[in-house]
Amino acid sequence: MAGHAADELDIRDQPLRDLYAYWQTMRGDRRIPPRSAFDPTRVPRLLPNLILLDVEPETGRLIVRVLGTRVATVYGKDYTGRYLDEVYFGSNATSVLDDYGTCARDGIPVLGERNFRNVRDVVYRMERLILPFSDDGKVVNKLISGLHFIELN
Repeated sequence: MAGHAADELDIRDQPLRDLYAYWQTMRGDRRIPPRSAFDPTRVPRLLPNLILLDVEPETGRLIVRVLGTRVATVYGKDYTGRYLDEVYFGSNATSVLDDYGTCARDGIPVLGERNFRNVRDVVYRMERLILPFSDDGKVVNKLISGLHFIELN
């Protein structure tokens, strides 16, 4: 399943629904909340499954700033400090980068779901919610992504 914009969100995983509700609260009457509104102590159980990314202003490239421990374990590597387009996503690379790019470019939440095989040859179903942050309420400068994994084999 490709990513879907906010109006079409049908989030299955309860922690991801909680993340979306928290983002809506942070947003208030703004189109996009600032990163400073995010308080990790409000969602401690989600932290292992979160990725925080910076949007490089000159190029639009995404840099992984924080990678949750569960995400690193499932992917088999800690990608902190790397550009997202340098991370191996196998056959899902185009759709993964498109989902993140849509969120960064359009400033809208994006939900995606797909199966993937990690470096240890384990197959997972993954549901991923990508949410934008903006310091000025217009230009997206950070993203937060919540991931939920179900091992299939």
